[in-house]
Amino acid sequence: MVRRYGGIFITKESRWLFIFFIGLLMGTFFFNLWGKNSLEEFVLYREILKEKYTSTLFSYTALFFYILWKRGKRLAILIALEFTMFEIPALLLYTIYYGFAAGAFLSSFVMQDGLQGIFSFFIWIFPHYIAYGIVWWILTTKKEKWNFGKRLFIILGVLLLGVCMETFLNTMLLQKIWQ
Repeated sequence: MVRRYGGIFITKESRWLFIFFIGLLMGTFFFNLWGKNSLEEFVLYREILKEKYTSTLFSYTALFFYILWKRGKRLAILIALEFTMFEIPALLLYTIYYGFAAGAFLSSFVMQDGLQGIFSFFIWIFPHYIAYGIVWWILTTKKEKWNFGKRLFIILGVLLLGVCMETFLNTMLLQKIWQ
């Protein structure tokens, strides 16, 4: 189904991506106007993380459960809200929030590193955000296509895959790049 919004035609399936890009533009705009004052904090935070990744050994098990808790908590709230009238507003806020955060994060990287900051941004979110994107897609597709148990099983499986990728692959990738 295609709807017309102003002069733009958007399919029903791609409207969530459109909302994400609106959040991305808002985050970029916001950071460029008001985030420059916080740029020193971002640089300091990134240097602290870089030092932790390169100089110390840390517990992958603790990191795994920390990430699982952070990602799982939000996902559990979204799944619980599917049974209420707040499902669409919650997904809308979730989509705008992650778009806004990605825009601000990308802008901070570009301000710190120039065009190389775009590469750095993608290294920070690769490969785990592929899995999180799949989870987001499943949450925003028609629920009539899936029964709840199968859908929940797939969401939890892909979430665990994303958490594993974030814990192990992304960590090792960042360690290799920063050494």
